[in-house]
Amino acid sequence: MATGRDETTTKTGTTTVGGQLVVSDRRAQARRIYRWFNLTLIHQGIWPLLLLLASAPDGKPQEIPMPWYLARVGAPAAAALMAFLYLRHQPAVDEDAFRQPVMTTGRPGLAAQVKVGLLVLPVLLAGARLAEGPADVAVKLILFGIADVLAFQLIHFEVVRRSYRDPAQGIGLAVLLFACSWGLRDLLLTALGPSQASPTLAFLSGALIGGVVAIVSRVLRTWPGGFWVAAAVQFTVIYLIIGFVD
Repeated sequence: MATGRDETTTKTGTTTVGGQLVVSDRRAQARRIYRWFNLTLIHQGIWPLLLLLASAPDGKPQEIPMPWYLARVGAPAAAALMAFLYLRHQPAVDEDAFRQPVMTTGRPGLAAQVKVGLLVLPVLLAGARLAEGPADVAVKLILFGIADVLAFQLIHFEVVRRSYRDPAQGIGLAVLLFACSWGLRDLLLTALGPSQASPTLAFLSGALIGGVVAIVSRVLRTWPGGFWVAAAVQFTVIYLIIGFVD
């Protein structure tokens, strides 16, 4: 009977070895998803709730008047900050196994040149958008874009990825949850906002766009490599190009 209890409690993560709690794979997986869900609720859920419960003004981030804009930009900023604080308690997970085979296909120094170009481009484009004006609208969209991109990248390609020792598993789930987060935002804005569009269609289309962005971010983290390259490209395309054209 003692052996049976030991086997059962090990599966549910309640036995102790050397005074430490043994957590089952199932419970550990649930904790990882729960962590992602909490961060995503802050990132994507606060503003739709304000639309529903507080009659917040609907519109694009740059169209939201003060002080409502502070809540609009504050949600992704808070999610990014919380994700950053989580990282202080998570071990680093090596991505070199994915990066090295791709980097060796280019000329020496090519990756560095591309990286510098991709990092400088959003700075130049943001300056051009501010000069073009109106400045207050440009500043609102740029600040929101920075907060939103940092939240997406930190939550998924740092917190979620580092939750797994296996880089392939961590990166794969990061891409999947990145797409789900994007779809969830579109679903909530459609369901809780004044829009009459289909929430299901909004989720599917949002998840598709988010999946493309996630895959591109995954590739950019591999080559030319790095967190900031992926974030810079997402910010440039989504906010400095599409955001000002749409």
